Amino acid sequence: MSNAPDGDLRTAFEEHLEQTRTHADRIQQICDQLKNRPEGKKCAGIEGIVMVLFHPSLTISA
Repeated sequence: MSNAPDGDLRTAFEEHLEQTRTHADRIQQICDQLKNRPEGKKCAGIEGIVMVLFHPSLTISA
């Protein structure tokens, strides 16, 4: 996240990431209790944002 353009944006992404991890943990706990296996889908848009934040030398083509 050190490649975010400014401090406020970086802080917002870090806070959102922590919230997302908490939500994922809660979903996993619920699925474990229900003996269910969660499945998810990848989002190309979010994956692109993460790539740019962690690897700014990479370019994303539309």
